[in-house]
Amino acid sequence: MNRKILKLILKVLINILILVVVALGLMYLLTFRQFLGDAEKTAKFINERPRVFYYTVLIIFVWLGFLTGIVRTVVRAGGITFIATIIITYINICKFRLRGTPLLPEDFLMAGETGSFLDFIDIAEFIRLVIAIILTIGLIIILQKIIRKAKLDLFTTRRSTIGRIGVILVGAIILVNITGFVRHHNGERYEYVEFLDSTFTAWNQTRNYDENGFLIGFLYNLAKLEIPEPENYTQEKIAEIKSMYETKEVEEVEKVEPNIVIILNESFIDPETIREFYRYTGGDVTPELHKIEEKAESGKMFSIDYGGGTANVEFEMLTGLSDYWLNTVPYTNLLSKRGEMESIASLAKEAGYETVAIHPYNGGMYKRNIVLKNMGFEKFITETEMNFNEHEGDSEYINDWSSYQEILKELRGDGEGERKLIFNITMQNHTPYKESTYENLEFSLESEYGDRTKAIEAYFQALHESDRYLGELINEIDALGEETVVLFFGDHSAGLFDELRDSENLEEAKLTRITPYFIYANYEVENEGFRKGGELATVTPNCLVTEMRKVIPNLTLKETELNRLTREVCEEMPVLTSLYYNYEDVKMNELLTNYELVIYDLAAGKKFWE
Repeated sequence: MNRKILKLILKVLINILILVVVALGLMYLLTFRQFLGDAEKTAKFINERPRVFYYTVLIIFVWLGFLTGIVRTVVRAGGITFIATIIITYINICKFRLRGTPLLPEDFLMAGETGSFLDFIDIAEFIRLVIAIILTIGLIIILQKIIRKAKLDLFTTRRSTIGRIGVILVGAIILVNITGFVRHHNGERYEYVEFLDSTFTAWNQTRNYDENGFLIGFLYNLAKLEIPEPENYTQEKIAEIKSMYETKEVEEVEKVEPNIVIILNESFIDPETIREFYRYTGGDVTPELHKIEEKAESGKMFSIDYGGGTANVEFEMLTGLSDYWLNTVPYTNLLSKRGEMESIASLAKEAGYETVAIHPYNGGMYKRNIVLKNMGFEKFITETEMNFNEHEGDSEYINDWSSYQEILKELRGDGEGERKLIFNITMQNHTPYKESTYENLEFSLESEYGDRTKAIEAYFQALHESDRYLGELINEIDALGEETVVLFFGDHSAGLFDELRDSENLEEAKLTRITPYFIYANYEVENEGFRKGGELATVTPNCLVTEMRKVIPNLTLKETELNRLTREVCEEMPVLTSLYYNYEDVKMNELLTNYELVIYDLAAGKKFWE
């Protein structure tokens, strides 16, 4: 064989070997810094998730080859990638220490906003980062001279241009193909990837990054979920639909500006709903709820999920849109990248309300820290900012008493004249349900349900304590001296009642989706239709705010075209979820077709509506 060809083959093999070593080193560095410099966690990740680790090494290797074709040498490619790695992981470390969530692509989209991206920066560490970059550049220059002296560079002459173009094209094609499964994921809450023996987790990005590594986690969030476009989706059609709901105020009515408190209570149900099937002793689990229902308007919410899916319920309630056709986790897969979105909060903000969200947990869960801001919330209070952080026994979650104290603090905070919309997502009743959380379980099941028996009894006890705190909150709101409206609802049942969920009797299965909701005002409502103890329609979450606006019709909040469309949909089809119709598709008509088009446009389309 020609000596020149042998030299070329040897040179190629040496460069490939260098790229393999660099890719391994970069992946270890990426993982080490992802786990905040914890060598033990890094080793555990490599041992427990070897497929994820080495597949990511492959991605980095192909990237390095692609970049080598652009910058001509493996040293430059490795150096540039190393610098990018330490910069990105530096920002990730700073953000994680500050907010407890990993770096997301959306953070770069918000980089110019005060109080977001720049908040991650630690000056002392930033100086060390700059020094590291300068040293790296110096090392690149030295290594480049050594490689050149040894004549190991591949692309140094004009004749190597064809080879460079070939490497770039092949590298790009391979990169697109080996990352396609991440960039085109289904957007489900959990999605098992068999060849990696790992799971994508849409709702919890800290967990997603921990299980799949920084690079795959970042690529997962970089992807834009493609929702199938409905038929007849055009700018003209959306404009036509919007024009149908444009109207002028015909009659001037005196507007009211009460505080508005919306409480999404995690896994809150009324056990009386299922008592026929899960009989228990110990009396009424939620007596305060029943007292409140006697002086409020109340109804049943038909949850769109069982045992989970809080953020989807939240999305429907705040926006009035339905997840029925989107069939994804809108917060994580769509809304975090969509910018401003009309919601009850944005309308309140426009009307001069201060808008506050309270969640006694990690603010990055479901990307709430991004999405709630997009929806018009000016302030987001999470577990790290709360003034109250009581727990029930050994529970890992902050209890409802603390959440409600935070609400009351906000309502009392600025004196008279300051109206607030407060949205509280509680955590007390979140799984797991442990017997050890409470000293005494007051409610005993009459039948055994295996390992779930004590879990159900602990869940009922949690509901009982949560109910007590709810009663105390309403009493405190009554004593406030300021007009206040409360919309309260449970988001879904705990996932403990599988016998009922799996019942062949559809009406029995439906009971696992029923949660209570009520609309309470601590003042005399000027509405002939308002009846204390009145019963409201059974609705899915997308219709809850519509029900509130029916009960309190003269709220100062603007009624938009979207509100009018939603109200018409809720009058015709107050429950919009497949279980309700025996898992069959709803029968479409012009109204629902228009509603689907608008939902697609606002959540996944081109925003012609705006």
